[in-house]
Amino acid sequence: MKHRGIEFDVEEELPTKWRWKIYQKIELGPKIIGDPEYPSRDAAIGACSRKINGDLDRENEAPRP
Repeated sequence: MKHRGIEFDVEEELPTKWRWKIYQKIELGPKIIGDPEYPSRDAAIGACSRKINGDLDRENEAPRP
């Protein structure tokens, strides 16, 4: 799946315990994995989208050298 050009996935770790994974560009480092704390696939997708939005928004607000 993709959100704002960033690839991510969600997986069920335990019954009703979903987590998300964000696959960053190689130069930015390893993938980011969320805790298995979401009760549904949709909840994990929503949480991952919010994480991506927050990270990209902070990146866009950072002062440029």
